[in-house]
Amino acid sequence: MKKIFVIFLLVCGSAGGYAQIIYKMQLRYFNRAALDSYPQEVVSFRQVDSICHVTIRNSAVKADTSLLKIVKQTVVDPSLPYPSDVLPFLEPTTLIDYRLPELQVIADTLFGNEKNVWSIISKGLKFASAYIETFDDSLAVEIDKGNSITEDIATILRRRKGTCSEHTNLFIALMRSRSIPCRFITGYVYYPPQITGGTHAWAECYVNDVGWIPVDPQAGQLGFPVEIKLFAGKDYPDCGIKDLSDIVPLSIEIENDTYSRYKK
Repeated sequence: MKKIFVIFLLVCGSAGGYAQIIYKMQLRYFNRAALDSYPQEVVSFRQVDSICHVTIRNSAVKADTSLLKIVKQTVVDPSLPYPSDVLPFLEPTTLIDYRLPELQVIADTLFGNEKNVWSIISKGLKFASAYIETFDDSLAVEIDKGNSITEDIATILRRRKGTCSEHTNLFIALMRSRSIPCRFITGYVYYPPQITGGTHAWAECYVNDVGWIPVDPQAGQLGFPVEIKLFAGKDYPDCGIKDLSDIVPLSIEIENDTYSRYKK
């Protein structure tokens, strides 16, 4: 997991209108359901032996004003059930245990009696981005090598150091503590010349009548179309990745970019 937070802030500003990036890639290891889910869409797919030749269209969520309007009007309502395949993303895991007393105190202080989904997500993003003060280069190396499966919530709260994965774990715990389903996303970031490639972790929140919405807890913002989703899970281990190097595209290029004119 590379240190790309500062680059995100420089490259990925607000977006409006029709803002998309079309990526053409050769992939070895990915989850097809994750790859072909909002805000991504598989345009073409061809497998040759063990290599998959894939073209995807990735849209800027910030430009999806009709969707965001619904999200901003939605409240957490226990009487409205979530789909059965979404329910697992409300559960605590060993790494993301929102039941910890320390986490509960933070959540109660941060959210109070807030029920508006957009307000909860926004406050959670701001907190998760700011709370981790130092990027942990050594941990990033260990995660890349497969020697670490990211830090748990108790460790994150104590150390205030981490990578994009720790920002994501903290944010997910906060969302689940407020009954908002949230899942861990692992993928690849590519937007030259500023971002020449790197693995990355972020999150997605589920909103009834909308679906999964990407957010970047490290940057403290909605997700960006430069982030290519390859896996989704309850936490990092649940994504099923053995070695992060496996998910790096064998080749990648931008075929079309209408996002660049809106990102500033």
